[in-house]
Amino acid sequence: MIREDEDGELKYSFQGSLEKPSVLPHKWIPIHKYFVNISEESSSVNSKMDDNINRNEYLRVNRNNKLNLTHINGVKILESIEFPEGVFVHILEGLLYPVILDDIRQTLINDGRFTNILRVMVRRKNKKGSSKKNSFSEREPFSDTTANWQIPPVGERLVDHAYNTNRRPSLQENLDGKWLLKKASSLVDIDSSGQGIFRPRSNSDSSLVSPTKLASTVGFPNRRSLSRGIVALLQQGMTSMEYDVRRPNYNQTYGKSISLTVNYVALDSIPEYVHRYEIEFFPEKVPRSIKRKKMVKGFVLPMMPKDCFLPIRKLIFPDSKFIARIHLARDIGGPPREFVLTFRYGLKINVRELTLKLFRDVHETGLTARHILDVILRHQPSLDYIPIGLNYFTKPGRYDLGSGREAWYGFHHNVVPCHGKFGMVVDVASTAFFKEQSVVDFTATLLKRDKEDLKRKKGWITEDERKLLNSELIGLKVKTHHGRTPRLFRVYCVGRATPSFTHFDCRATGNRISVKDFFSKKYNIELEYPDLPVLHLGKGDRTAFIPMELCKLVKGQRVLKKLTEQQATTMIRMMASMAPDRRKEVDVAIKDVDVPNNPVAKEFNVSAFKNDQLMKAEGVILEPPSIEYNDARLANGTPVIVTPNKGTWEMYDKQFKEARLIDEWGVLNLAPREIDEPKVREVIYGLIGQGSSVGLDFNEEYAYYQSYGNQTKESIDRALEYLKREKPKMIFLFVVLDGKQTTYSHLKSAGDKYFGFVSQCIRWKSIKKGVNNQVLTNLCMKINHKLGGVNCVISNISKENLKILDAPIIVMGATLSHPHHPEPRRPSVASLVGSMDASPAQFSSCSTVQSRIHQHIVDLSEMVKSILLDFYQRNAKLKPHRIIFYRDAIRDSMFLTIAQREINAIRRACLALEGDEGYRPGITFIILQRRHNTRLFCSDPADASGRSGNVPAGTCLDNTITHPHRFDFYLASHYGIQGTSRPTYYRVMWDDNNLSAEEIQSLTYMMCYCYARCTRSVTVPAPTYYAHLAAVRTRHHLTDGDIGVHYDEEGLPLDEADIKKAMEVITIHKDNRTRMFFT
Repeated sequence: MIREDEDGELKYSFQGSLEKPSVLPHKWIPIHKYFVNISEESSSVNSKMDDNINRNEYLRVNRNNKLNLTHINGVKILESIEFPEGVFVHILEGLLYPVILDDIRQTLINDGRFTNILRVMVRRKNKKGSSKKNSFSEREPFSDTTANWQIPPVGERLVDHAYNTNRRPSLQENLDGKWLLKKASSLVDIDSSGQGIFRPRSNSDSSLVSPTKLASTVGFPNRRSLSRGIVALLQQGMTSMEYDVRRPNYNQTYGKSISLTVNYVALDSIPEYVHRYEIEFFPEKVPRSIKRKKMVKGFVLPMMPKDCFLPIRKLIFPDSKFIARIHLARDIGGPPREFVLTFRYGLKINVRELTLKLFRDVHETGLTARHILDVILRHQPSLDYIPIGLNYFTKPGRYDLGSGREAWYGFHHNVVPCHGKFGMVVDVASTAFFKEQSVVDFTATLLKRDKEDLKRKKGWITEDERKLLNSELIGLKVKTHHGRTPRLFRVYCVGRATPSFTHFDCRATGNRISVKDFFSKKYNIELEYPDLPVLHLGKGDRTAFIPMELCKLVKGQRVLKKLTEQQATTMIRMMASMAPDRRKEVDVAIKDVDVPNNPVAKEFNVSAFKNDQLMKAEGVILEPPSIEYNDARLANGTPVIVTPNKGTWEMYDKQFKEARLIDEWGVLNLAPREIDEPKVREVIYGLIGQGSSVGLDFNEEYAYYQSYGNQTKESIDRALEYLKREKPKMIFLFVVLDGKQTTYSHLKSAGDKYFGFVSQCIRWKSIKKGVNNQVLTNLCMKINHKLGGVNCVISNISKENLKILDAPIIVMGATLSHPHHPEPRRPSVASLVGSMDASPAQFSSCSTVQSRIHQHIVDLSEMVKSILLDFYQRNAKLKPHRIIFYRDAIRDSMFLTIAQREINAIRRACLALEGDEGYRPGITFIILQRRHNTRLFCSDPADASGRSGNVPAGTCLDNTITHPHRFDFYLASHYGIQGTSRPTYYRVMWDDNNLSAEEIQSLTYMMCYCYARCTRSVTVPAPTYYAHLAAVRTRHHLTDGDIGVHYDEEGLPLDEADIKKAMEVITIHKDNRTRMFFT
């Protein structure tokens, strides 16, 4: 019990008896209240518990001394914390509070939740009395709309007890579990940045102490309040937020019903039990083809009985293992490789129990029934096809993409939990592979050179051509064919010298010899292409210098680099099947998956229900919002309402809601000579006239500059400086581009960062074809929006249907863009935008860079704070009561981890903006995903929309194929013009605002009509789209600033100096801070 001694200090003493078994079969960890048995199968509590502890609640400890903390009193504790022997754990009111020993200190810090709240607490204390720049200068009571932040670790109890309570907790409160007072074995210091840092101290006393003594030990300035903060932190920091909101309801009231067919096949039966085995290889690095095929076919299957892998059979006893030494021949010749295999029995898994757990819980943790079924169904296709992720490809049906690349068709399938059953997603797939061809043929195709030309004397390649070839070949596998048996290597780099000028020390003769002479003397090979550079193959002891003509690209190598614009267009056209045709292709893919004839599926009793029939579902078509413009036929800004039809609308006889005046501006012509000044001026006059018709006023006097020849950064800078001298207050620049990407990147960077104007570019080829009024109108929409104008607004925002809009609200969109492979030195770009008005039409943006090793947005807290301050300053010191946060670009496996980190980051930003008052708006955090394989088809062709036969814009599905309990749905918000529409997947991870399914879906669909660059709904909410555009523009700034453009052989992540330099490169001119320059 806890008692107070004569000095006023709290002491802990144990009452009752511990029943410790006389025989300890395995290992025991001493824990206050009881002992926990570490056993092979499961752990159990073998002691008496206090009356206030539910006897059905227990802790599990595995063999590695990791305590898996389960749900206790409805509160989910951390999944796994390592507890060495001797760790004491206090239990009060069913909650677990381990004393922080040095051994587990780093585990707690790495978890993030523990240290983050300490940082919040310290920063909030330091922010008291801070300047207006970093906080809200005036506070408003939010008693009616403040979110109920009661979930640890950033709950009201932490805020209230840490700062707003001036009394000492009573002894009874400690006994009730409201406070846990103890001294940590690691002190908490404050560094220069105001963050809490744990400092280990040895020989620490783990007894319970009073708040005053704890504060004096820790050494914070305000002992009373901060000691309570540490206590609350220790008490609540160990608990985990229940992220991933449960579905509140299904949408049964909004929208018109529609019958849908989904590319899912229901699984009819699953195994009851399976046995897991562990196979270890030595050496660990084993070729994929050997692992998958030869190990199974050549060793495992012949060695084991035919039916040993049936669910009802166990191959070996639990503690036994097989060790075998095998020799496997190489696919391409050479001596056999030796491998040592350890084959060990794992455990028996109850698949039915895991299935029930999966359908009952919101979270997927550890091994699930879905994973087991995926392994069973994927095994046979992995042997028969070329697997890439969840896709499988075959060689027939290839399409030439140029530059030595070709497109392969394939199919996709994976298992997902649906309502009451498992579904198997089946879809067609395509990706780009390198052609199987000689390196000389690849070189000629890539460099657009004739092979005969490369044969001729002095047919060498230029340094720029070598760099291009090097960027393509690095890391690819090639097969040499000059010896008796082929050998396989990876390309290390393309050498700078030809075989005649590349020398090495020959082991056989001990003399230095050229590569050309070596192959001539040893293999009697006279090179046909002596002026092509040698390839450096392998590295270390296996380095070899081989002429290009003796190497051949190995088949089945996927292209990892970004495709060219023309290649991407070819791929899109290849896959752009109309919806009815796509459905037929899915039927063919189902036959390729061939579950009924899958031998592994048969052995495990896995079958598909009516294999040739796709699943049916009932969705709804949401009503589109009405769009409001000004009537061009009437004066004084008379509003006119437009009702979208099939996700689109017209702007005829309408003007922008708020149009800008463009007084000082210029024109820069970088096109070839055939696009001369008269042709450009003709386009400019058309732009001025069309701008007048939509309300955008251009001053007819503008500065003009024309630059011929090869454009460089220096020539572009000279042109911009001339235009700026002619128009010192220039806010807009119209540019005719030469079509080069480098020109575009530097032009945008110069205007965004140094000159402070926005620009609108048009390709010279577009002018050559002729520019019509529709193109000019689109240009005017982009120009007006960039300069802060409002093109249109949503007119029928119903507070009755969307109650979330009854108070100031900010809608944010965030994305994290990683560099394409292989660019290890390029940083990742994180971008955030937030709405600044009620429309919402204008958005503020913020971008940062970070190392690519992070999947979450590292600086999100500071970014959110910046956006909230912009909202506060641009809305007459009004603070948003609610935050709707759309997060893009997250992998399935990272949903929970990233949501947890980033929701805490948003809260830290809010708490930092006010002192002790606590700014706590309601947060709704939604993850959206486009990279999935779910497709929706109209069951009735009469419901289809357009020539492509897609589902109508606004089609929403939140049942049948969604998760049984998660708050998720699919929404096809756009009108599909080409190919089959891909619905966007949405998953609500956190919702302080208690929104219904109808409100979330309607709000999301409405946001898809707020994109200012076109008169149609888009595939994702406008804030997410704008965040993507901001990230793309930031990437142009990095490219122009030569950040990470050099290939790094070690692939090391960026260090702090690199990040600092990159942040300087992406800093925006002060005049563009409030403009949407990136749209």
